Amino acid sequence: MDFVDLLDKEINGTIVDEVLEKTAVENCGAQSVFIGRTRSDSHNGSRVLSLNYEAYRSMALKEIERIVMDCRTRWNIVNTAVLHRVGEVPVNKISVLVVVTSPHRRDSIDAVTFIIDNLKQKVPIWKKEIYDNETTNWKSNS
Repeated sequence: MDFVDLLDKEINGTIVDEVLEKTAVENCGAQSVFIGRTRSDSHNGSRVLSLNYEAYRSMALKEIERIVMDCRTRWNIVNTAVLHRVGEVPVNKISVLVVVTSPHRRDSIDAVTFIIDNLKQKVPIWKKEIYDNETTNWKSNS
């Protein structure tokens, strides 16, 4: 099972728990998780208050699905979930959730790393930093 979505609502603990439960499998001993949160960085003396994500939705979903399919050719994985926020995400709130379930830990750990690295490089999702001095700045994914 692969679950991929862009959400305009908060990815909170309840959603994380639901995703973990849905991706768990009795014959799999590994479930690796990456949670990316908005961090309070400084830029030219101003502090980041939030990130505003925008996406080319249909293309972003297709590209995430391609990344997951590529994972399936490289590692023995059973279930995946990739959720990314769109809209405003305040500091310390979840921007992205990646979960991979596999029989053994190495496959799930490597797959999670592959997914998040490729998500940042290839998926048409853009972020704008919003600062405490009311200025903004578009940032490239890296």
